[in-house]
Amino acid sequence: MKKMLRLSLAGAAIAAAGSAHALSFQTVANASFSEYFYVTPDNTNSLALLVSGLEAQFQSLNFSIGSVGLNVGSMSFGGNLLAVFNDPANNAFTLQGNTPYLLHIEGFTKASPPGGNGLVSISAINAEVSPVPESDAYAMLLAGLGLMGVVARRRSRR
Repeated sequence: MKKMLRLSLAGAAIAAAGSAHALSFQTVANASFSEYFYVTPDNTNSLALLVSGLEAQFQSLNFSIGSVGLNVGSMSFGGNLLAVFNDPANNAFTLQGNTPYLLHIEGFTKASPPGGNGLVSISAINAEVSPVPESDAYAMLLAGLGLMGVVARRRSRR
């Protein structure tokens, strides 16, 4: 009962904070997923984080911050799967302000979720959440820089 009360209070506080620090991503039906993000707390010991999705869309949903050993599984609440972390209420460690932490979100989407795909939402209070660029984005950047170098070299020879 106490855990459900904390979960609902944390979820309500994050929902009331608005979408200033929120992201979402879609998942494919009947498949596992694994996504990475950076979460950077504004101040030390101030992060509140909520990862959520509709229970009708997901079999499982959880997140971890590996560098500190944080693993949070989701709980069913009001038709949603919610995974909540509140750093001020945490006694195991403290997340430092202005330090990016790697946030790993994983789960499994049901075979026929409403809407055809799953939608995962990430909301944070007192933190910025940003996606980690995928390796193909770096490859495209390097290819573009290489192409610009080739063009510049050809122009200088003329």
